[in-house]
Amino acid sequence: LEFRRVLFRSGWIALPLTLGVVVLLLGTAVLYPLYLKARRFDRGMTALLANPWVHWQYPPEQWQSWAAIRRSWEGAKAPVFFWRRDWSRLLFPLTIFAGATWILGNRGLGHRIGVFLACVTVLLLSAGLLTWFARHDPERRYRRMLASPPEAYLGSEGLFCSGEYSPWVLPGSHLVEAAALHDPPGRLLLSFDAFHGNGAARVSRLIPIPEGRESDLDLLQQKLCAVCPSAAVQLLAPAPPSL
Repeated sequence: LEFRRVLFRSGWIALPLTLGVVVLLLGTAVLYPLYLKARRFDRGMTALLANPWVHWQYPPEQWQSWAAIRRSWEGAKAPVFFWRRDWSRLLFPLTIFAGATWILGNRGLGHRIGVFLACVTVLLLSAGLLTWFARHDPERRYRRMLASPPEAYLGSEGLFCSGEYSPWVLPGSHLVEAAALHDPPGRLLLSFDAFHGNGAARVSRLIPIPEGRESDLDLLQQKLCAVCPSAAVQLLAPAPPSL
């Protein structure tokens, strides 16, 4: 009874109400932009699937071959840590850990060494896990691509292929370059600049060109130039020199 009296005093009631309001405001600030982005993606995908510029469908053999090629390309780029080559990269964080444990530790040399070794263990485990995930990401993308429909949509709202939707223009991201690579396998290279708090990152998407659909590149060239006038669009093969 005494606890209830203390809890429901006016001063104590204000504390949970204040915390609730803060959590509500923070949740709204985080979730509402995500909701707007998801709604825009949903509407953009609906418009794209309903009225695309081109709708490419791939034979199962070409789709499986493309998925295997993508896996080999991405696997070759996956980061690999070699102790003999990359051990120097660990010197800076190890120096930071050693300095922090020596300055902040106040329970003797043994305690400082124990804290330092614990930090080193966490660092090595984190680096190993990140490397493992990066090396196995091509395999995960390969399985996801095989499970997705063998088709691609390109339209005024963006592109949809391999289960991934990419708008041409989005707050913080936009198409900067589009090129057609005609060496086998023929493919589109679409590059986007994605801006974050610490700078911009270049994100590229590769879209296979179905056999016999090279004539669609002329239409895509015109449409992309109109929708993304600031992007460098070069989808057509260079004309042979005149004799």
